[in-house]
Amino acid sequence: METKEKTSETFRSCTWFGLNAGVEIGRGFWHKTGFGNLLFPHPALVNWLLRLGLLPDDRNRLTFIHEFGHLQTVPVYFLYSVLFISMVISNESKSFIEISLAILSTLAAWEIISEMYTIYHVGPLYKLYYQGVSVLPRLIFWITMVILNLSGWVILLR
Repeated sequence: METKEKTSETFRSCTWFGLNAGVEIGRGFWHKTGFGNLLFPHPALVNWLLRLGLLPDDRNRLTFIHEFGHLQTVPVYFLYSVLFISMVISNESKSFIEISLAILSTLAAWEIISEMYTIYHVGPLYKLYYQGVSVLPRLIFWITMVILNLSGWVILLR
């Protein structure tokens, strides 16, 4: 008797601004997120790092919430990134590398916001998920994202 291995899980919900959002977590290193039937694939690097050591069900639950957090915060991220990048670009003395780092800075902010959404959404259970799991991967995430985000602000303000 042949058994089919589950290849992906999909979660769909409506965002606060009325769009139907979808998150699909595959078996490999890729996720898909988007609105309606238009789901965009992307690597799961941040969720892989943040969820190291968690049980599969716990990892998937937090990953779904994190990815949905990205979708819930799209309007805020879009406004923030457009304004931020516009201000950086308006200073003609900025190099291509500085502008690229500023863009990366906005993506780091989005990762921070999405994980904060996860922590808020899960509440006190968040801490319980990580009981007995090394804090090192989460420290790497938070330190890296904060440094990347702050680097964009340094570029903007200098």
